[in-house]
Amino acid sequence: MPELLNLQQLILPVFRLGQLLKKLFLYTGGCGNGAAMNVTVVNPVATSVVYPMTLIGSHVDKCWGYVGTRNYRADITAQISGNGAYMISGVLTNPPTAGNDMDGASIVVVYSDPTALFCGCIVMGDGCQVGLGGNQTNTLTGFQAPATSTFAQGFYIVSDMQNVGPYPMRMNSAANNFTYPNGVQNWWDFIQATANPVACGQSSFAFGVQSNNDCYNIVLEGMYWRSQCPCTLPVFTPTSNAAICQGSQLNLSTVTSATAPVTYTWTGPGFSSNSQNTLIVNAQPPSSGIYTLFAEPSPSCIIANTIMVNIYPNPTITALANNGPVCQGSPLDINSLASTSATAVYAWTGPNAFTSNTPSNTIANAQPIASGFYSLTVTNTYTGVPYSTWNQTLTCSATAQMSAAVVPISSVGVVPFYTICQNSNLNLSASAAGANYYTWASSTVPQFTSNLQNPTINNISPVSSGDYSVTAYYTSPSTTLICKSYAVSNVSVVPRNPVTPFSSANVCQYTTGTFSASALNAAGYQWYGPNGFNSTNQINSITNIQPVSGGNYTVNTIFTIGTVSCTTTSYIPLNVVPVPSVAVIQSITVCERQEQPLLQMHQMQ
Repeated sequence: MPELLNLQQLILPVFRLGQLLKKLFLYTGGCGNGAAMNVTVVNPVATSVVYPMTLIGSHVDKCWGYVGTRNYRADITAQISGNGAYMISGVLTNPPTAGNDMDGASIVVVYSDPTALFCGCIVMGDGCQVGLGGNQTNTLTGFQAPATSTFAQGFYIVSDMQNVGPYPMRMNSAANNFTYPNGVQNWWDFIQATANPVACGQSSFAFGVQSNNDCYNIVLEGMYWRSQCPCTLPVFTPTSNAAICQGSQLNLSTVTSATAPVTYTWTGPGFSSNSQNTLIVNAQPPSSGIYTLFAEPSPSCIIANTIMVNIYPNPTITALANNGPVCQGSPLDINSLASTSATAVYAWTGPNAFTSNTPSNTIANAQPIASGFYSLTVTNTYTGVPYSTWNQTLTCSATAQMSAAVVPISSVGVVPFYTICQNSNLNLSASAAGANYYTWASSTVPQFTSNLQNPTINNISPVSSGDYSVTAYYTSPSTTLICKSYAVSNVSVVPRNPVTPFSSANVCQYTTGTFSASALNAAGYQWYGPNGFNSTNQINSITNIQPVSGGNYTVNTIFTIGTVSCTTTSYIPLNVVPVPSVAVIQSITVCERQEQPLLQMHQMQ
């Protein structure tokens, strides 16, 4: 069965407000074989902790037929929550644990009272010493009394007393100076009585227990005594720079009026130091709590004061992210995730004087100047009590940064319009600052494509008229992202259609010679011929034509788109047949009765 120990009843006569607990030990012992023992302690606030008991000594069996006697101790200082009932379970008994049967248990409380005008000292020795009747003696050493005692008291824990007779005892004495009477003895006894005075400089105490008719087990022996402190005590005031933020340096200092050397001890949550002024580098919130300064201006005269230290957590920036790299002109998203424990303020800074006070942001139409490092500072703001004294404001911050990239692109420079003649060479060109490569594609059928920056189409035909789109590509060495910019060149090919000339071919001198030309979609004609002939008529006539007008007549057929003109040249012959001149000379003389002469004709060549 669990054994209920009422701490309030145990220490109420001496434990008061302002007294400081130094150590609390749980003792148990009895018949046993040294088996491991784990004891559960439940304090008045229902906190349950399991403590492994330390075997502090073993000796012969104390008359019960067991293997031997075993005593145990555990330091349960951390479990104490104040006055009240403490439930202890797990102490070995038989049954159910064969071979082990403990006689009882005690909690020994060691405390100090900073308000007392005396110095108190305590010396304890524990182990296992079995007496099978007769005397058992011990000497405690390892100390030196700083002053002569004004009060001295010895104490024991002894088990298995059987009320078979009185127990003479020694308390700081070479001879018995106290008798524990019959009738009050139990299986487990905590015994205390006035001891011989302690001399200044004394370094050993004599203890002993005597029984003529009983077996017993000594678990613990000790002495407590008091001596006078100096009449006037120095003042010791602990100070700190708290409240502080997580990761800051906690400074603990002592302001004192002492002029002589002083022994100092600082204690706090998971912390101790023997310096008058000390520090904790990179202090964390678990170090918050009460810090006690123990000052010992003279041996065994200890003055204790406390301060409260608060260390508040910084925010934690758990993630920074962006959708970069992005192409110039695209939105750049900047996001964060942070864990905060108070009112939080966000502060972003970045390239191109970027600032923001929201966790997540979007930069629309991002430009290359937005590339670089973005830094986020998240600040927890703790205002007033309990965060800081005198109603100050404490701010704790965390900062993180990330990089984001905007891949630059530029406009593509092209010739917007080409108008060229059929059978010419089309030289396309594109230029974009920073582009890595280009592609071309046309709207024509068949489609033209090219991976050259400045491609050429030789001997172009009208079917190649249309839009020629160029794409400039931009890449970033740190990513697979490809950005693009576009432009279009419109191409018009002026056709040079075939020309069909016609003429009257062979005409006689003095007649009319005709010639003409026809071509699909011709915009005009330009004729050149013999004897300085020129004309812009499609159909031409030369009346009273002469042989000098005979020959080849060249026609330039004109085709136009906009202001661009292209020509197709052809020719046609026109042959003028000369007509010879005939001269008739009539010279006739007729004489009477003479024979009529012949008519003479001469052809002019």
